[in-house]
Amino acid sequence: MSLIEKAGDLAKNAGAKVSHSIQYGRLTAKAKNEEHEADEQKKALGQYYYTKFLNGMPLEEEAVEYCRAISQHEDCAAQLYEEARKNRRFGSTFCEECGNVLHAGDLYCPACGAKVRREGLTHCPKCGAVQEPGSRFCGKCGTQMMEE
Repeated sequence: MSLIEKAGDLAKNAGAKVSHSIQYGRLTAKAKNEEHEADEQKKALGQYYYTKFLNGMPLEEEAVEYCRAISQHEDCAAQLYEEARKNRRFGSTFCEECGNVLHAGDLYCPACGAKVRREGLTHCPKCGAVQEPGSRFCGKCGTQMMEE
């Protein structure tokens, strides 16, 4: 494989990772918006019930409409989060706490400080750095990885 072909492959891989990161960001932003809309409906429902309570009036069909709207927003948010999780498996690794992009050697999220948990990856026995599958030596400190 020529140097130009290798560079082309690297560019394709980088482009795919960026695309997955953008898609993940879009989906989680939409999910956050749906959660916000659900919260707004809950506030409206709460205000409605509270006003009814203060006025001593019975509940009406309008309360059912608020509940349906809340359920629709919550269902939509759940679907968007599931789609984002599926896409995340094929792209970059993200922090489970804040969604920040993580790099191969990160032990903690550089944005929020959460400990990194990655399935299928091993850690260096000396420095604890996360290692890619099949690594024979630690990319951070050079320690030989144990045979599995």
